[in-house]
Amino acid sequence: MPDVLLDGLPVLDFLEITLNTHKVAHLTGRDQSSVSRIHRKMSELLGIDFGKQRDGIYRAGANQALLNGLRQSSQWLRLNQQSSELRWVGHPGNRPLHRGKPPVLPAAVELHSAQHQRIAALLEQRVLDLAVVETEDRTLAGGPLTALPLVRYPLLLIQAPESPGPQAHPRVCVSPLQLQAAQKVHPLEPLPWPSGRTGIDVILVRTELLFSPAIGQLIQAIRASYRRHFEAVPGLDWTELDSLNSPQPPSCSPPPSAACASR
Repeated sequence: MPDVLLDGLPVLDFLEITLNTHKVAHLTGRDQSSVSRIHRKMSELLGIDFGKQRDGIYRAGANQALLNGLRQSSQWLRLNQQSSELRWVGHPGNRPLHRGKPPVLPAAVELHSAQHQRIAALLEQRVLDLAVVETEDRTLAGGPLTALPLVRYPLLLIQAPESPGPQAHPRVCVSPLQLQAAQKVHPLEPLPWPSGRTGIDVILVRTELLFSPAIGQLIQAIRASYRRHFEAVPGLDWTELDSLNSPQPPSCSPPPSAACASR
């Protein structure tokens, strides 16, 4: 049986993140049959009834307190190794950061969906160490997570690419980073009137982890990479990022909802 913390638990965690045994096999350097065997053995050994639930999400169905304790120990091990061992997720608009060649940042884990509630839950459960998300411009307060601002922007209206069904070509709002990424696939241009809405990219992390050197290094690398990759994108407001002298902002909660209908 593989080591519970070093081998078995990462299989459970990556299943919960990616929802895909093929992706977990790639991330852990195993074949899919080994991934399935380890996840069943871990579930039996720990008595956690871990598996895919009716909503398509992998999670434990019992003994959650034991799993939480193991995940806290596993995160402690990651934090005391190099920052390249940390688990973080980005979003489609900032994909150049986590798919760059050569890599400037530790590889980002690809999430099955960009739902903010799910990302927040994975951070709170210590399955993820950090996330970069887009949210509408609003005051975030409360909860165990802190939000560090990266860049603020007006949301742009675009005519979505043609899609089947009665609601073809809907108007949706996107961030400038989303638009830049989408223009690599579709010839899109923003519509000539404002959406009246603003958005912000933030780093989400558990507040107590801000004092970890490994987390601090990753935060600084993400901030530097944002400026390097996106400084030339029009319409971005870097005021808050420029004013930050340390990674210790006021405590605030994760974004409650997605900014745009296109996500």
